[in-house]
Formats: sequence, C-alpha cells, structure tokens
Amino acid sequence: MSLDLTYAKALYGVACDLSSPMDRLDRLEKELVEAAQMLADSKQLHVALVGPATSSKEKVALAEEVAKKAGFDELMRRFMIIVARKGRMSHMEDISHAFHELRLVAEGGIVGQIYATERPDTELVNKIAALLGKRINKRVSLRPVVEPRLLAGIKVTVGNISYDGSLRVHLQKLRDRIVHDIDIAK
Repeated sequence: MSLDLTYAKALYGVACDLSSPMDRLDRLEKELVEAAQMLADSKQLHVALVGPATSSKEKVALAEEVAKKAGFDELMRRFMIIVARKGRMSHMEDISHAFHELRLVAEGGIVGQIYATERPDTELVNKIAALLGKRINKRVSLRPVVEPRLLAGIKVTVGNISYDGSLRVHLQKLRDRIVHDIDIAK
C-alpha cells in the first residue's frame, strides 16, 4: 500500500466514524484539494513546508496557521499537522487523489486510467469519465497516465473494459490488414 493511500485511508476512516460523515467527507475532499493547490501555487509556502531548511516544529506551526487561515475543518487542521510533523507535505496532492479514489470506490464508483502522450486537459478527462459513467451506470474517475508510446490519441481503461483510440493501435490494424491482403494475394 502506498504512503499516500495509507494517509488517505486514515483520514477517511476517522471522518466516517464521526457524525454526519457525508457532509464531512465532501468538505474534507474539497479541503484536501485546496491544501494541495495552495502548496502548488505558492513557491514560498512549498519551500517552507517541504524544504529541509524549516524545522519540523516550524512546519507544524505553519501548517496549523495555513489551515486556520483557510478556514479548514478541525479534522483537516489536525490532519495537516500530522502530515507536516511526519515531513509528508510534499504528498498532499497524491493524498488528495488517493482520498478521492478511496471515497469513490467506497460509494460504488470505479477508478480507471486515461493514457495519452501528454497529460490530458482536466475538462476532457471529466467529460470522458462522465460519458463512461453513463455507459456503465457508475461514477467514474479517470487517473491520467502519460504514455509516449501511443504516438497520438488516447486509451481509456475502466475495470476490465478498454477503449483504445490511439494512433499506435490504428497503425497496427492497418499493418495487419496489409499483411493479411498480401497473404491472400500469394
């Protein structure tokens, strides 16, 4: 089990044990995304919370201050303190993704992958996930995976279903048809 998933499971478990877990889960998921975004957007904050020049005690105080100023839930504030104390603030984005996927699966959804030669636009990923969700009658979340061997296009895998619209597959099919036609002509 990855470190990110371990933290996500711990937070999810505590949130589910508390009263009105659905409201709290919605808020925590939103706040995890916000915390990760703050770290990504502010180089100074990232250096202070992740870099080696800041002591563990200073990181904890800063994480607590950031959580308070952002108006985060008490559980999220305590979670950020633990993550800072353990020196894992660089994992916030991955913890956020793991939490989202864990929650999705727990609520009957499914996580898939979308492969492309470069990271696909979030809007495109969400549209494709929504279309697949309608097709299989489940909520779908797609994790982007960069795969340069595709040449162009995308490939989507959800559960045991795979949709391949990559140039590589189209070229392979064309090659197979040409070889087949040559074999017939002999």
